[in-house]
Amino acid sequence: DIVVYLDEAYFEFAPGDFPRSLEFLKKRGNIIVARTFSKVYGLAGLRVGYCMTTKEIAVAFNTIRDPFSINRFAQVAALAGLKNKAFLKKVTSLVAKEKKYLYAEFTKLGITFVESATNFILVNFKTDAKALCEYLLKNGVIVRELSGWGFKNFFRVTISTRKENKKFLVLLQKYCRRNPESCILASASK
Repeated sequence: DIVVYLDEAYFEFAPGDFPRSLEFLKKRGNIIVARTFSKVYGLAGLRVGYCMTTKEIAVAFNTIRDPFSINRFAQVAALAGLKNKAFLKKVTSLVAKEKKYLYAEFTKLGITFVESATNFILVNFKTDAKALCEYLLKNGVIVRELSGWGFKNFFRVTISTRKENKKFLVLLQKYCRRNPESCILASASK
C-alpha cells in the first residue's frame, strides 16, 4: 500500500548490471519509475520527462497534473531523442571514454574521487572547494560546489568533451600552483 518512487534520471548511463526497475514494477505494481530528457539527451531547458507506473497510479496523476504541463516543442524534441539511437550511443560512449580519462588524470594528480554510473564525478578536494569552484567559474568552467549539501570539500564535475576536460584539468593544476596551501595534489609542486 506504499508507492515507491524510483528516480532514474541517469538510467542511460548506468552499467548493464544496474537493477531493472521495470521488472519490479511488473511484479509489485506499487512503483513509479521516473526518467528525464535532461541528462543524456541534453534537453534540460525543456523540462521534459516521463514516468512508468500502473494504470491506477497514472489515472491518479492525471487528476492533479496541469492540462498544459509540457509544450509541443518539448514533446517533439523528446520523441526525436527517443528515436535517435545513434545519438544516445554516441553520448554514452563519449561519457564512458572521458570518464576513464578523468579518472586516470585524477589518479595521476592524487585527487580522490568517487567512481560514478552517471555523467559526472564527485571529487574530494580535501579542503574547502568553494574558492576553487569560484576560480573555475571565472575562467569559464562550471563545476557544482557542494557545501550546501554538507560536503564543503567536494565538488561535482560533469563529463564533457576532451577539449573541455583538458581545460578543466589545466585550470585545476594552475589553481593549485597558485594556492599550494589550499591544494593537496600530488602534482601541485610541479
